[in-house]
Order: sequence, then C-alpha cells, then structure tokens
Amino acid sequence: MKELKKCGRCKLDKCESEYKLGKSGKLNSYCIVCKSDYDREYRLKNNKSDKFKESSINRQGRYYEKNRESILLKKKEYRLKNKELIAKAKKIWDSENLDRRREYYHENSDRINSFARKRKKHRRKTDNLYRFIQSARNFCKKINKGGSKTEEILGCSFDEALIIIETRDHTNGSLERETDHIIPLSWASNEDEGRRLCHVSNLQYLSRKDNASKNSRLFPKYFTNEVLERFSDIIYRYLISNYGKI
Repeated sequence: MKELKKCGRCKLDKCESEYKLGKSGKLNSYCIVCKSDYDREYRLKNNKSDKFKESSINRQGRYYEKNRESILLKKKEYRLKNKELIAKAKKIWDSENLDRRREYYHENSDRINSFARKRKKHRRKTDNLYRFIQSARNFCKKINKGGSKTEEILGCSFDEALIIIETRDHTNGSLERETDHIIPLSWASNEDEGRRLCHVSNLQYLSRKDNASKNSRLFPKYFTNEVLERFSDIIYRYLISNYGKI
C-alpha cells in the first residue's frame, strides 16, 4: 500500500509521489499542485517591486548559467521517473484552464507555430525514427493514390486494402474521415516496427474529431484478433517500457 501524506495547503491525503523533494532532501509540506499555486501567488505578490523582480531574474539567470547541464539532467530524470504523475497533473490543469490556454495561443500563435516548425525540422534531420513516422503518416494521408510501394507496405493490393479498411469504418457517416493506425505509429521503437504498423491489418477509418482525440493512445474497442496476434510484441514492449506492467 502506498504511503499517504497530508498536504499542508489543501489538507488532502495524497500519495508521496505527488510531492517533490525539498532542498533538505525531505518531501515538501505542499503537494506539487499546491506548491505551484503558492509559488505563483508569491511571484504575483512580489513582482510589483521592480527591484525584487530585477534581482530575482539576475540571480536565477546566474544560477542557471552556472548549473545548466545538471539542471537539465535532473529535469530529464524527473520527467522519465514521473511520466504518469506529470501526465495526470497536465490533464487536470488543461481541463481547468481551457480559456487561458486559448487566449495564450491566440496572443502567441506566430511564435508557437514558428518554434514548432523549427523543432520538427530539426527532429527530421537528427531523428531517423521520427522522420520515418512522419513519412508513414503522410503515406496514410495519400493512401487513396495507390501505387506499387503502397501495396508493398500494405501487404496486399490497393483495391483489396480499400475493401478491408472499409470494414473498419468507425466514422458513423462522417464525411471528414481519416486513416488511423489502431496501434499508434509513435509506439514503434525502430523503422522496421514502423513499417509493420503500416500493414493493412492495423488501419481503420475514424472521423477527424475521433482521430484527434485518440492521438497516441490505445483503444481496445478497436482491436481485432489479427492486430493482437500480429503486433503482440510491440504492444508488450511498449506497455512494459512505459508503465512497467500490462
């Protein structure tokens, strides 16, 4: 049974995994969410002082420059160790701040989109698996064009593939349908697995809305026996490596 600790701010009993370690090496008295709220309130209260703001920025900047590598390493280790906790906290924050997110995006859309394009361009140059996955997704968007390479990847003729995928149409008559991978392409750990996931047995039609909602998650309701048999090794490896269990 997981150890519980009472938060000094919200007064709720929470798992110790929901607390960060303080400088003393002990768990903070506030949970992660409450500590974040407290820090935000503190900054808003004290940022009225230009002197405080300037000294704080300078102090943080000097510390970051001096300890940049160790800070980035600790952040990476924390993210890897607390994937589920971070995802849960992000989901809660996103759902409670929809208007704030929309407002921020509209005010900074040019900068956000520019950064996203540069990041994708850099990843395509340096990450072979990412480049392959992007190409495979483009392949699915253009699947209706057919071609010999298409048939080689699908594992059957083009006409046969269209008939098979039509039997997995989950769009409920929506005109905006997209070709989706039942086992997400992002689950592939190498190019060979990526090619396997483009097999016709792993393709289905979803509406644009459902496809965006599904994202890289797994929905057992779309499973077929063939999918489970053909891709059991990929499913097993992904679940073990990311969640430690099935």
